[in-house]
Amino acid sequence: MIMETSVDDLRHELQSRLAEIKIEIRQYPPPIAGCDVQFQLLFDERGEIVRRLEKLDPAI
Repeated sequence: MIMETSVDDLRHELQSRLAEIKIEIRQYPPPIAGCDVQFQLLFDERGEIVRRLEKLDPAI
């Protein structure tokens, strides 16, 4: 039961952060190609979170 709760907590935390990142990306001003480091960091973090969620729930 404790392990399930930990996995559920992690899943919830990752899903919450993913939702935040999607909002940030949607509201972000148009980037200048190759010059906008923060925008690329958001994309990279989003990809990492998706990969971690897929490991928790391979059916996603």
